[in-house]
Amino acid sequence: MPVSTYRLYGLSVRSPLPLPCPRARRATDVVVQRRRNGGSWTVDQPPSSRDWFSYRRLSDGSAFVRWRDLSEFAISPDGATIQWRRLPRLTDEVFRGYLLSQILSFSLIARGVEPLHGSAVAVDGRVIAFLGDCGLGKSSLTAALLQAGCPLVTDDLLVLSRRGAGYTVEPGAVRW
Repeated sequence: MPVSTYRLYGLSVRSPLPLPCPRARRATDVVVQRRRNGGSWTVDQPPSSRDWFSYRRLSDGSAFVRWRDLSEFAISPDGATIQWRRLPRLTDEVFRGYLLSQILSFSLIARGVEPLHGSAVAVDGRVIAFLGDCGLGKSSLTAALLQAGCPLVTDDLLVLSRRGAGYTVEPGAVRW
């Protein structure tokens, strides 16, 4: 499987999976790789078979994240390595959605970057961001602005970087 390096959320991410992001031209920050032996991870306190979602810390300090019957991920303590095991029922689109939002947020946090739950569009050379809890209309407002011709900057996961006297919204994955 060919490996490419992509740029999103201010990170350079090397992945064997094609991602809906521009290619990166700098050193890799995060490596995404399939679990080598294909098996699951050993978890001190296994998730209940009734839990749709579970999160645990592994003995080496890695974060273990599992969506029952869909996928499992282990994120190294420094956030530089993401291993995944995809289960058969998961579609490519849903798998990428988990990877590009929830899972990459672990890598960002490990690097000292606090991602926000939000969306952003470009308007007249500036970026407008929408933050809020689930169900408050961020994606609906973003979709309306996209239909009006505003380019998408990021959706669901929003990362700010300090630039001079202001902040920049780092481009995220294009999922629309």
